[in-house]
Amino acid sequence: MLFIAIHEKENHYNDESLGAAITLFGNDMAFVNELRNDLYKARSYSSKKADETALFVMRDNVWTKATVSGKRKPESVFIPHKNKDKLFRALDDFISRRDWYKEKNIPHQLGILLYGPPGTGKTSIIKAVAAYLDRNICFLRASELDKLQNAVIDLPSDAILVIEDIDSNNLVLDREAANNEQKILVQSQGAGSRSSDIKAPLNLSDVLNIFDGLLASPNRILVMTTNHIEKLDPALIRPGRTDIKLEIGHITPETFSDFIRYFYDYRITGPFVLKDDTLTISALQNDFLTNHFSLEQMLEKYTAGLSGNKHKSDEKEYTGEELALKRA
Repeated sequence: MLFIAIHEKENHYNDESLGAAITLFGNDMAFVNELRNDLYKARSYSSKKADETALFVMRDNVWTKATVSGKRKPESVFIPHKNKDKLFRALDDFISRRDWYKEKNIPHQLGILLYGPPGTGKTSIIKAVAAYLDRNICFLRASELDKLQNAVIDLPSDAILVIEDIDSNNLVLDREAANNEQKILVQSQGAGSRSSDIKAPLNLSDVLNIFDGLLASPNRILVMTTNHIEKLDPALIRPGRTDIKLEIGHITPETFSDFIRYFYDYRITGPFVLKDDTLTISALQNDFLTNHFSLEQMLEKYTAGLSGNKHKSDEKEYTGEELALKRA
């Protein structure tokens, strides 16, 4: 037997919303899970275009559609080719081997950790992964780990769970190194309950159990980002919870060349040196999108050895011993 109660309420965002509470009398949750996923799909795809990715956030302990953005192409992500190949091959393998996971009785889940300095493109990679898999993004702030249980329970089957800057929550820091004994409150509830009256302390073990336990949905992809991988507790990022650890570093000559080719339609065919070894993709994109740098300005600012080279507008190429640019 299924009991559905429709209610209208005003949440803490001062928005009026229409909600439904579903109560199932019995032990089989399959129907409820299928109904929930169908409702999420109807809501996210009714107004979503094929070239868009929807972003969901947690509001009142349910995933709520916040915005949409254009799909990010993998070629618009600028990381070393070997890292990009590693990431997308792992995604292909994960999707194609779903039956194998089931046959071997292994949870079909994938954990990805992107780490590196700020501004290096970790968020852009997440968007590219979502677009590549044609999934939406369910975004949970690190400060909202008290909502993690509900986030996992309600995670749509066509979404990626993303926790950005997870190192900003002391709860997941190295317990031995930091002597972390911090406790925060979380709603203590079962898979079918939404009671907010009972509170219980949440610790790192609770977080790990939520990731690993029965509440973890099959086919789940979890992406975490951090600026300080060395601060995270080893239990959080061990194999099995975090299958892929990908360092997203500063711009290299290889990624700079990819950037020039993608945005300026030129390719660099000769050796060159970057003036700044801490250059980030956010700095390059700011100069291109906001400051409207020309190709000449971009090369002069960031590369060495261009002073003796002259641009031939008719041939659209640079000549010189250190750097040669040709039409892509």
